[in-house]
Amino acid sequence: MREDFFALLGEPRRPWLDPERVKETFHRLSRTEHPDQQIAVEAAAGAERHDGAFARLNQAQSVLRDPKARLRHLLELEHPEVKLSGPANVPATLADLFAPVHGLLRETDELLAKKNAAPSALAKALLARQEWALRERAEERLAGLEGLQDAALEELRAFDAGWEGRAPGDAAGSLHDFYQRFAYLSRWTEQLRERLFQLGM
Repeated sequence: MREDFFALLGEPRRPWLDPERVKETFHRLSRTEHPDQQIAVEAAAGAERHDGAFARLNQAQSVLRDPKARLRHLLELEHPEVKLSGPANVPATLADLFAPVHGLLRETDELLAKKNAAPSALAKALLARQEWALRERAEERLAGLEGLQDAALEELRAFDAGWEGRAPGDAAGSLHDFYQRFAYLSRWTEQLRERLFQLGM
């Protein structure tokens, strides 16, 4: 059976949790489980070193602080019937972004390939204008995606406000929709950040 990270950190099973509160709880609980602390305790007791508890706490806080990972974990615990793996449709709220984002990623990959294959510094320099324009577009698109993530977080908080009054089983569809949105937004932002990093090299 899957471990309940909410229970491990003493947090309620909810779609929204304050990341700072989760971090504080982790630090409080980990003080006694940190490997360095355990060495002293176990050396005094003549026991072997065990740092599994600290690793579990660290994994729990990592999952619960990230909206996508937290929603996935909540669905796995409360709605195991919901399919989370395999091909997924782009959420309707993001459908208009799929082609532009992937087109921009493809253009960036093509330019990076040209830059890497350039036979001389002059050949690379000739790509500079195109690279600058592409970087500008990627930064603009990234800012837009980050804005959508912020808006999705606010919607998730509003959804969470009615969490206690929900009917059993009613939340699965909404949780899955939120999970899909965060999954696509986080994937696209990570891909764009990586391409921007490569363009800056």
